[in-house]
Amino acid sequence: MSNEVSRDSVARRVNGENPLDVLVGVSTPYGPLLTDDYGRPIRFAEYGDGPCRFGDRPIQVMKPYEWLADRVYVFDDEAVAPFKDDVARFVVEACRCFVGGDGDHDRSVVLCREGVAEQLDLSSDAFTPMVGSDGNAVSFSYQPCDRLRCVCSTNPQKGLGVFHVWTERGATYQAVLGPCAYERRPEKALTLPDELWSRNESWMRDFFEQETSDFLCLGVVSRRTNIRFVEGGGARG
Repeated sequence: MSNEVSRDSVARRVNGENPLDVLVGVSTPYGPLLTDDYGRPIRFAEYGDGPCRFGDRPIQVMKPYEWLADRVYVFDDEAVAPFKDDVARFVVEACRCFVGGDGDHDRSVVLCREGVAEQLDLSSDAFTPMVGSDGNAVSFSYQPCDRLRCVCSTNPQKGLGVFHVWTERGATYQAVLGPCAYERRPEKALTLPDELWSRNESWMRDFFEQETSDFLCLGVVSRRTNIRFVEGGGARG
């Protein structure tokens, strides 16, 4: 039996005596599911049309989440099945290109295909971080798991990036990958091997709904830790 809470179950709770006591959307053991206004799982690029709803009754955002500028959601496995493993593998492989396993790191870079890095001005408004540290919902309390996650702004509603956590060689890594810088302005533009970029270009365009896929912003934090592997939570690559 699935550990996820069904939409019908949540809808009944919403229509109960204390409908505002429930969390936003459909709950899973890993956090709220990314859904549309009617509780149906959606793709990353579809987020932002309004609050989660079941039937014609909106589910309101209640404390303790009201103060957050962004929030972590999990994707429905079927919605991301065509590229779930590709996304996780790319994040891990890209991080290996510039983050070593020799200590703690906190890096923000722009990943580019060949010939693009030289054209970017990292000091421009285009690379202004989407959120500040005060509104950052990503923390090291998140554990590796089989579910692909994302970070979304709640005001205004906007998808910010893919959020992935994994463990490798005695360290835990967490990364946010998206079209815009997440919490910190990128410190450098990094050209990835052409083979790595070309192999992943198809899902990049589809996932982020971009006409061209020349660069993506990646923020990664790593900490040496004794956290044990969670099933399916190791690096894929």
